Amino acid sequence: MIAKTSTYPKGPHRNFPQDTIVQALTTVAGTLRFRDTTIGELEDNQEYYVPLVAESEEGQPRSAEQVLDWMEGNKIEVNYMTSVDGEEETLELYREFDRNPLVKYPFGKGALKEAVEFCMDKEDQSK
Repeated sequence: MIAKTSTYPKGPHRNFPQDTIVQALTTVAGTLRFRDTTIGELEDNQEYYVPLVAESEEGQPRSAEQVLDWMEGNKIEVNYMTSVDGEEETLELYREFDRNPLVKYPFGKGALKEAVEFCMDKEDQSK
C-alpha cells in the first residue's frame, strides 16, 4: 500500500478536529514507522497520514460538478498541444492571465479530469 502523506502544517488536517487520530511518521530503532497520534500533537515539518482522507478519496471520487466548480472558481484554461501531424499529445492547464502551466498531462481518455484532480490534490496539500 502506498500512503499519501502530508507535512505539517500543510495538508488536509484542517478539515478535521484536533482530536482526530492520524498516523505520524517517526523513526523507531532506525526504521521509519507510523505511530498513532492526534492532529493536535503534530509538530512542524512532521510527516503524517490521515486515514479518513484516504477512505473518503477511495470511496467517493470527485463528481464532475466538483471538478467544473474548481475550474470555474480558479479560472482554468485548457490548451491542447498537438504534434506536427495534428495528433493531440498533451493538454496543459493554466490560470487566467498566467502563462505558466499548472500541469502538462498526456492526452487520452479521462485526461482532463485527471489533470484537474491532480491540481486539486496539489492545492489541498499546500493548504
